[in-house]
Amino acid sequence: MANTFSRRRFIGSLLYLTALLFSGILLFRSYRSYRAGLDFSTLIARSRARWRYDDPLDATELRCLQQYIDVLAPDDDSPGALKVGVDQRIIAKSSDDPDYRQTLRQGILRINPLAQNKFGCPFHQLTADQVHEIILISEQAKRYSSERLLFDRLREDTFSYYYVAPESWQSLCYQGPPQPVGFSGYQQPLESCDQS
Repeated sequence: MANTFSRRRFIGSLLYLTALLFSGILLFRSYRSYRAGLDFSTLIARSRARWRYDDPLDATELRCLQQYIDVLAPDDDSPGALKVGVDQRIIAKSSDDPDYRQTLRQGILRINPLAQNKFGCPFHQLTADQVHEIILISEQAKRYSSERLLFDRLREDTFSYYYVAPESWQSLCYQGPPQPVGFSGYQQPLESCDQS
């Protein structure tokens, strides 16, 4: 009998190699997560988040988002980002764009364990100084990591929505758009605005 490689043996070998490759990928991801300091519950939460692609952000995710935004643009001479409604605009954007929502969700899933490991409580329960530390960690994370993507997107969107709002112009000494009358007094030197 000649030693032939039948179609049945080929398909069996192909299935075996596929299962081996899949288990190798799972082991690699588990090892990588272990090295990143993630526990098993975080991995389960991440896998559930992938299946929640079309679900809106839940209450905890919204609190984390608001906490993050509030530290990026807090109250000072002008009202902060939350008072201007930046959080509502970002939430509206996330409800319209599932990819954006997934970026927010994955980032929040990543910063929660960071907060838990560093401060012993979830992100939405941190003080402003502690949130600032987590934001700095997110800013310095690897370029395409979940926490870095969250930082990049929220920083860009928070400041874009914030400085569009007329309420934020107060601390900038900006009177508003010059149209339709143009710049009045353009021949005089600029005056400083009163910050009293």
